[in-house]
Amino acid sequence: MDAGPGQAIWLWLIGSWLALVLLQPQVHRRLQGVFYQLTGHPAHAILLYSLALLPGVVLHEASHWLVATGLGVRTSRVSFRPKLQTNGALRLGYVEMQRVDFIRESLIGIAPLLAGTVVVLVLGMSVLRIGDVGEQLTQGSWRTAGALVMAAVRRPYAGIWLYLAFAVSNAMFPSPSDRRAWPFVGVALMAVTALLIYLGLGLRLWGVLVPALTGAAHGLASAFTFAAAIDLVAFPLLWCGELMLARLRPLSPFQV
Repeated sequence: MDAGPGQAIWLWLIGSWLALVLLQPQVHRRLQGVFYQLTGHPAHAILLYSLALLPGVVLHEASHWLVATGLGVRTSRVSFRPKLQTNGALRLGYVEMQRVDFIRESLIGIAPLLAGTVVVLVLGMSVLRIGDVGEQLTQGSWRTAGALVMAAVRRPYAGIWLYLAFAVSNAMFPSPSDRRAWPFVGVALMAVTALLIYLGLGLRLWGVLVPALTGAAHGLASAFTFAAAIDLVAFPLLWCGELMLARLRPLSPFQV
């Protein structure tokens, strides 16, 4: 049975999200590896890596701060400096704030994803105007899709817009601490939904929510697809660059 338009959008969202989940860690490792081969020093490589993603890190932490401030949550410090954690993970930035209820904490945590999605969509659809590429590909019009891509990369300052989309999309996903309150929100939403169904309001709620959720899914899927396409191009370039530099300057493996 063929999937309807609504189902297709959700399948598209899941597929584009999975593509990013698989691609982004590899892109980050290759980017760190290139800078390590260039500098020969892990600390210098981490600094250059954080600078390469700085626009995305600034947007990530600024969105935390703005939403926290708007929700009346006190913040004490904002940092964009990279720092190694005790568990070996690398933190590119952070916002220190008071502990609050799980609803406000979840809204603050999801802010970077929403802000990053908006920026990536604006860069891709409004600035570079690649919105029709996906439609042409699904119709099998590869030549037309290729022409649209070439037109996009020839636009003024296309390199800058693509770099900004790369930096933002590779820093917009919430960290584990950002997602800490999400399970509580999920349980609360399920409880509210069950109550509405019990009261006989489930169908009415479904009719209101489905169009809004479908529209949001379409926006997320479009942004994820654009981000995945950029990473799909960036990964082999970074990988080849790292291999070439390793041949010129053999070093011990890079470890964060």
